[in-house]
Amino acid sequence: SPFVVDLYADYDWPVVETIPVFLPDGAHFYFKGNKELKLATMDMFEIGYRVHPTKNIQVDIEAFTSRTTHFDWFQLDTLSLLVMNTVLISNGATVNSTSVPYDVTFTYRNSDIVAKQMGVSFDITAVLTKKLYCKLYGTLQETKLENHYPLSLNQNIGIMSAHAASVNIPSVTAIDNYLAPGTRTIGLDFGGSNFKPDTSLNTTHKATPSFFGGFSMNYTPVKKINSNVNLYYYSKQTLIHSFESKEVDAKMIMNLKISYKFWKESSIYFNARNLLNNKKKEFAFVDDIKGTYLIGVDFRF
Repeated sequence: SPFVVDLYADYDWPVVETIPVFLPDGAHFYFKGNKELKLATMDMFEIGYRVHPTKNIQVDIEAFTSRTTHFDWFQLDTLSLLVMNTVLISNGATVNSTSVPYDVTFTYRNSDIVAKQMGVSFDITAVLTKKLYCKLYGTLQETKLENHYPLSLNQNIGIMSAHAASVNIPSVTAIDNYLAPGTRTIGLDFGGSNFKPDTSLNTTHKATPSFFGGFSMNYTPVKKINSNVNLYYYSKQTLIHSFESKEVDAKMIMNLKISYKFWKESSIYFNARNLLNNKKKEFAFVDDIKGTYLIGVDFRF
């Protein structure tokens, strides 16, 4: 089923302090769940082929396609707009203007978006000698979006605010501003708007890398020593969040582990995660991932 918060959310988030006269209760963002959400549905087809070109090499190839509907998304439903203009009492000139969206309501709803993905994966495994094992793998994919709504929540707030100001006749309240002598603040309450422009489009989904894959090698030169190295790579991606977009650059990660058995199955090892200390982010909004270098002992009885 959809996430619990999507179904049952009922939050009142005060986002602006009380504004006497104009908004005595302050401004609020309301987050509403939706118990009528439909489950996300995926229709998927895969076909694969495995072959042994030689007795030491295995090749797996898989093609796949999918169609996914009934995504749920966090949608701006309505807002009300207050505009506060500070003017000079002497001549009416405006010296400051502040727009305050208030009573903003968001609701989880099913989106009209349709995601269509096509791709191919491969896996090549080779046992070159009794001491050397290698593996190469990867996935190449493309995801197309139909009926994609490209505007962020902040952009929608701006559009609804402009719509409220353009079509509604405001109620007016004015007070003398004693903190700034010689000025008066005029509050224009434009009321609500639920205007949503039809800007849906068909586009390519960029939040999933178009390619990701890697290479690994395991080498045992003598019975007591083992070394393993692996490389992992993913291409550039763009995460479109409700409020903004974030670019995640392409990144290659190298890991290395060398171990020595000093007694039966017990060993001492050196383990390097992100050996080259590539500090690029691996996902939007998370910390930079630096290298980790460990020396340890593994006792097995």
